[in-house]
Amino acid sequence: MIELKYYRDDALQALIKNTELNLLRYKESSSSWAEEFFASQEIRMPSVSMNISIPDIEFVPRDNSSRHDGDNAVLIHKALSGKISRIQACDMRFWAYLSHEPLYSNYMQKRWPISTAGTASEHYLNGKTIVRNGIARLFWMAEFTYNENPSLGEDPYEFTYYLGGNEDLYNQMAGSAVVRNKGTLRSVLKIMRDSGMNENQKRLFFNKLNEAGGVMILDALEGKKADEFCERLAEDTINTKFIESNDIVRLRYMNGGQEIETLAKGGKLYKNGRLLKVKPGNVNRLRVGGTVTMGKSELTVVEIRNA
Repeated sequence: MIELKYYRDDALQALIKNTELNLLRYKESSSSWAEEFFASQEIRMPSVSMNISIPDIEFVPRDNSSRHDGDNAVLIHKALSGKISRIQACDMRFWAYLSHEPLYSNYMQKRWPISTAGTASEHYLNGKTIVRNGIARLFWMAEFTYNENPSLGEDPYEFTYYLGGNEDLYNQMAGSAVVRNKGTLRSVLKIMRDSGMNENQKRLFFNKLNEAGGVMILDALEGKKADEFCERLAEDTINTKFIESNDIVRLRYMNGGQEIETLAKGGKLYKNGRLLKVKPGNVNRLRVGGTVTMGKSELTVVEIRNA
């Protein structure tokens, strides 16, 4: 059994302040280093019991791949649902405790191996947002997508599994207004999944969704209205062409209007067989209206067509 606790403020701040110092400790296979560290800081009671216990969790498979994030999100959500409140689920002290002690050896060290202090700060401590913590992100991935009222035969974690296989999408989605409404979020994920969007299209679709949030209250949409709204955005997204290998890409200098035609191959641009040194180094995420830098000049993508 795992006894749930949270770190006291002084313990959490000591970890944050000494992330660089503890870098080698984060490479240790046992979580006992945390206890030794707190003793060295003369913190005698680093954690407080929540008087809640959950069964041990067998995460699958234990490596640093994201391909099983959905499976593990379901495991942690089932273990914690009904045990902790949403307020507790927003407390970084709780997730930091789980990340450093009971779930350190059997999950965190394998999924998020430490190479830099930035990794420790981002995934073991507070990070930029709570959903970047290695354990919190799993719980909230399931909490955002769990369907409390599934239809007969429908898996309530259907979209948790889908989102778990799309790490970049989850990171983009977690800070968006769309997560405030589960119905709208499920409409968004259903459209993405069923339309077979590629990674570029998913990224563009979500950007369009965020842009729409500036003029519409996304979390006010429900049911059919949410579906129709998402379908319109998806159609526009899918009809947007991105640069692919063997495309002819026409570029226009922004400071003079001169145009050149290039050939795309493997994310690079060529002119008359000569590789052009442009930034970004991989142009496959660009569409019409995107820009590249070549030397001191900026050029706009004005046309993409099949060779």
